Amino acid sequence: MRLRVALASVAVAIGLAGPAHGDPDTDAAFLASLQAAGITYTDADQVITSAKTVCRLITDGQPAPEVLAILRARNPELTHDHAARFVGIAVRSYCPDQLVPSTSS
Repeated sequence: MRLRVALASVAVAIGLAGPAHGDPDTDAAFLASLQAAGITYTDADQVITSAKTVCRLITDGQPAPEVLAILRARNPELTHDHAARFVGIAVRSYCPDQLVPSTSS
């Protein structure tokens, strides 16, 4: 599956788009995690920006299922599983504070 557009158009619409500047180690780990999950892409900067947009949406209170629906609407070739993995990898990489803590003992 190729992640081509992702949330780039959503990012533009809500004023979040811009070059993906950040920690190169975090970016490299994010891209490696996508590769390990079998998610391919054509533009590393765009996919990093999309991941950061996922985090911004979640941080701003968008429910994860809605973020997932936006991602899939922008990338119809992306399976539900790959979209869910993308969101999970984005959150773990760029906004781990948004992870729900485990309640298991």
